[in-house]
Amino acid sequence: MSNKPENSSKALLGTKQAADLDDLAWEHPTPEAKRALARLQKREEMGLGHLPLYDGDEVFRDVTKPELDITEIIEDVAGWFVRKDMKFYDVSNIGTSLNVSDVDKVVLSRIREKYPYLELDDDLI
Repeated sequence: MSNKPENSSKALLGTKQAADLDDLAWEHPTPEAKRALARLQKREEMGLGHLPLYDGDEVFRDVTKPELDITEIIEDVAGWFVRKDMKFYDVSNIGTSLNVSDVDKVVLSRIREKYPYLELDDDLI
């Protein structure tokens, strides 16, 4: 007495029923499904189909205040200056040496210019 044919026929029947339900759902979508499909089609038309969908409040986030990436800021500052013979030089003007207070002023000025949304507090400075 073998159970394999009986089990496989049940599995086949279950798969067929699931396929029939899928076909039925595509042929007669609910109003909610129609709205969701229309929204996805509109995203495709706007060229946004490759972007992830967000649920809830994440859809509307303030892009004028991006998340702070301190590593990016440090890399930027490190690329602005070089040091030689205990003197600092601006990479855009190698001919003039700068002292530490000059470098501090230039760094603060450039950070304010490049990251206007960033609130400079004592911990960050």
